[in-house]
Amino acid sequence: MNATLTGISPVLVVADIDRAAAYYRDQLGFHCRVWGQPPHLVTADRDEVLILLVLGERPEKSDRMFDVHVRVDDVEALHAEMQESGAQIDYPIYDGEHGFRDFGVLDPDGHRLAFGQPMHG
Repeated sequence: MNATLTGISPVLVVADIDRAAAYYRDQLGFHCRVWGQPPHLVTADRDEVLILLVLGERPEKSDRMFDVHVRVDDVEALHAEMQESGAQIDYPIYDGEHGFRDFGVLDPDGHRLAFGQPMHG
């Protein structure tokens, strides 16, 4: 059985996590959940849209930082499929504090794609 991709989230790097969360919540109407200690990630969702706001500086990327987050219904199957196809695995599957079981790949231009399955229900 092949895994099904179920959604995609852009990743926006922000300079102030609290300011970004407040803006997306109060001005744009998103439901925001702040992650990390200290806070470094916000999931901002509204209707069928999920945007990830990550504390950092552009253009550098930290370990396990990604350009796009793709939701999937079976992360283990997709990981196996991509390993078998010879995809360049950026980091192995791990359970993130953001509520997703993720792994990452690199494309030929160095773009980092994360594939993740929600760990809840």
